[in-house]
Amino acid sequence: MIATDSDREGEAIARLIINLSGNSRKTIKRLWINSLETSEIKKGFQNLKDGQAFYSTYKEAETRQIADWLVGINLTRLYTLYMQKNGMRGVFSVGRVQTPTLFLIYQRNEEIKHFVSKPFYELYMPLSHTRMVSTKGNTKSGLIHSKTLTGSKKPIS
Repeated sequence: MIATDSDREGEAIARLIINLSGNSRKTIKRLWINSLETSEIKKGFQNLKDGQAFYSTYKEAETRQIADWLVGINLTRLYTLYMQKNGMRGVFSVGRVQTPTLFLIYQRNEEIKHFVSKPFYELYMPLSHTRMVSTKGNTKSGLIHSKTLTGSKKPIS
């Protein structure tokens, strides 16, 4: 019986263990649940599914693993040779998740480097018939107004 996470990766982990243990030809039942609530787990055990129905889910995960490996190994080699040709030293690792994540970190670092601090104020003043509202974050004279219950606005300087 497979009772790993109900997703591609859970299926791949279970099938790898089954294949390595030499039990791949045996009938497999699958516990497929989407909640860890006791009632859902009990219901899942009462309704075990045919493991063969999830074989394509396993193949999806296996295909993704192979593609990640092929892309990673080949692009890492390509970029390493390219960078070394241009005078840099070391190995330049490339990966499906790693590369975009590094780019997001780079972008955030650039935003931080170019950040210009601006004063920011939020004003709240509860009154019985009027509400004070700040229309912009960097409050200067003329950017605050009072709003009466009728909806008319009066600038405050």
